[in-house]
Amino acid sequence: MLPSRRYLSTVANGTLCKRDNSLSVSRTVSWLLRHSARNEGLDIRPDGFIRVEELVCSNKLIQKGLHFNQLRTLVEKDKKGRFRLMQTLEGDATATWWIRANQGHSFTVDSLDLQPITSADQVEMAVHGTSFEAWDSIAAQGLSRMSRNHIHLASHLPDSQPFTAISGLRPRSDILVYINLHLALSSGIKFFLSTNGVVLTPGDEAGFLHPSLFEKVERAYIRNGKLTTRPIMPRSDELN
Repeated sequence: MLPSRRYLSTVANGTLCKRDNSLSVSRTVSWLLRHSARNEGLDIRPDGFIRVEELVCSNKLIQKGLHFNQLRTLVEKDKKGRFRLMQTLEGDATATWWIRANQGHSFTVDSLDLQPITSADQVEMAVHGTSFEAWDSIAAQGLSRMSRNHIHLASHLPDSQPFTAISGLRPRSDILVYINLHLALSSGIKFFLSTNGVVLTPGDEAGFLHPSLFEKVERAYIRNGKLTTRPIMPRSDELN
């Protein structure tokens, strides 16, 4: 059973608060919005929005003492732009705050404001960052959407590592996989651009981007504070 509206309002207004690690809070918020809201008993709209009052009082967040002002700061300062806050007015003119993840869901979400990509010219690039450990599997099978609805690709590269400020690339990516967007589109695979600049694709019927669609693969380095790359062979034991 969810807490009473009075209790929800108290927490949302910030009168109940314990400090917690911001990274831990961000990960928990992301996990709830993208994957486990329903499992935690939260009401989620078809478009992925959840009432902020309910979110901050979920079992996973109430122990962290998260309140609305902290959540708004988290959303505003998130360099990846992963979340969206909005306010609506109820019938009695009561303002209600809602939040959702912009992408990365493992359940169906309607109306994510995704822009269809119909030409490779619409984005600078479509690149996926990954680790040494994952590369052998990717080289053999391709990129997989796994349990998510989409494979995530960055539309540009950062100036330096770690890649924490770039949506679509994993932090501290060792390998950069560039997709031949023109070829992939020609083969019938759909691509979309999210509101925070992430290139999204469901992949083929099996949820993959086959290695034949890789335009190039590079090893990523940081030297003198700058991102540098070099072409690599298709096995991780040849990367070091």
